[in-house]
Amino acid sequence: EFSKIKQDLEGMSAIDILELHMAEDKQKISAMHMLSKLLLICTSRRLKILPLFICRMVQLSLKYGLFGESALGFATFAWFMVASPNSIKHAYLYRQVALRLVEKVKLKQHKVHVYLAVYAGINCWMERLQSSIEPLEYAYRLGMSCGEIQYAYIP
Repeated sequence: EFSKIKQDLEGMSAIDILELHMAEDKQKISAMHMLSKLLLICTSRRLKILPLFICRMVQLSLKYGLFGESALGFATFAWFMVASPNSIKHAYLYRQVALRLVEKVKLKQHKVHVYLAVYAGINCWMERLQSSIEPLEYAYRLGMSCGEIQYAYIP
């Protein structure tokens, strides 16, 4: 699944992805919302089906347009890519997409999850750890203020 998505994304810049239209199909929006909930459950429980949900979120975004949850899909996709030394450069690109997209959709709960994936799971491979402390503190405070308290700690 990951290799198929990497192939679909080949040649696309961050700008190309960010310029995709916003999805309008209510059924697809509901499906993406459900996938994001399942992804968060799988992440906290470390379930092996997690990569499938990540792949589906990115595929839906590329096929039907961007969703509020697309930022989470790209952030977790980048998080998985970091595990492969050959993919770190691409992981950094999708990390950028996730950060820009989460600012575009302005949904606080998604920002909490994206920041956690980016600054706790991706940045440590590319930047100094000190650069992640402030964004993680911000995500913690934001999560506490909007009720996303299950991510107040990292298991």
